[in-house]
Amino acid sequence: GGVARDAQGNPLRACGSLIDVHDQKADVERMALLSRHAGIGLWDAQLYEGDAMHPKAQWRFSGEFRRLVGFDREDMTGFPDKVNAWSDRIHPEDTAATFDAFGACLNDRSGRTGYDVAYRLKMKDGSYRWFKAIGGVARDAQGNPLRACGSLIDIHAQKLAELENERAEANRRKGIHDIADTLSARVGSSADRATANTQVVATATEELSASVGEIAARSSAAANASATAANEATRTNETVQALVAAGERIGVVIKLINNIASQTNLLALNATIEAARAGEAGKGFAVVAGEVKNLAQQTASATDEIVEQIASVQREAARTVDAIHAISAAIGEVQTISASIASAVAQQDAAAREISASITQVARDVGDVSENVGAVTRQLRAG
Repeated sequence: GGVARDAQGNPLRACGSLIDVHDQKADVERMALLSRHAGIGLWDAQLYEGDAMHPKAQWRFSGEFRRLVGFDREDMTGFPDKVNAWSDRIHPEDTAATFDAFGACLNDRSGRTGYDVAYRLKMKDGSYRWFKAIGGVARDAQGNPLRACGSLIDIHAQKLAELENERAEANRRKGIHDIADTLSARVGSSADRATANTQVVATATEELSASVGEIAARSSAAANASATAANEATRTNETVQALVAAGERIGVVIKLINNIASQTNLLALNATIEAARAGEAGKGFAVVAGEVKNLAQQTASATDEIVEQIASVQREAARTVDAIHAISAAIGEVQTISASIASAVAQQDAAAREISASITQVARDVGDVSENVGAVTRQLRAG
């Protein structure tokens, strides 16, 4: 109200108004009660020409704000209503992010960017605690910031739990990665060794197969040579048999010649006797008869020698036939053995090829296992 006065200052008239502030007072009391007991610190900044950090900007912190930072509610000395009372306590690692978020909120004329950031504040005892700051900005018609206000919430326990969970998760991931690396290394090493071993075995199997093939070729050549020798032995046997038969036929002829020689000798003897009887007239005939007798004797002697030679040839031919029979039997045995060797070599060649195919499949399977383990390892690392 007010008073109207005269020239001398004497009151003449008084008038005034009555305003109902019941609800407003109740709101103020509720806000004070909320500030005191809700565990939320309030802050308010009257900006100077849009600058919150200007020395002429007016900052106010609620008693609960001071209490959250470790001061008494009314300790205006330890924690005055100055911006640096708050800003100087921000952890150095959080300063840039905090002011970037505050600046983005102030400079967004549209008002769509809010202020919501977590940072650490130094307590009165020098320790740091985690807080969450939320705020907004009041602007003029042109969107210029006039006033900023907000709240401070203690999230230290929650943040520590989050950090612990992050550390646990990091340890879990590290453990998984270590397991994956170990598994990958062990399986990779085993797979490499298995692959190397299978390659060595495959190479040895190929060499064995090549050796078996060469043995098979040589066995086949030996079998062919044995067959050729058997054929030659058969032909030789036939030739010797023909020689024996020819010798026998010659023997018959020799016997015939020998008989003729005997008869000639007998005739010569008779001619000699008759020549003797004839006397002087038979002397010439006696000479001829003597010559015939000598020839008959020489023929008999020659035929005897031929008979002995033919007998010797027949004996040697018989021994040759026996030897050829023995050779033929030996060649037949060699052919049988060569056939057995060829059959065994063919079986070994088939077995070597099957082993080679199996080793190749094992190598592919080992590669597949290694690839599958690699995929599992990548999934573990990603998970």
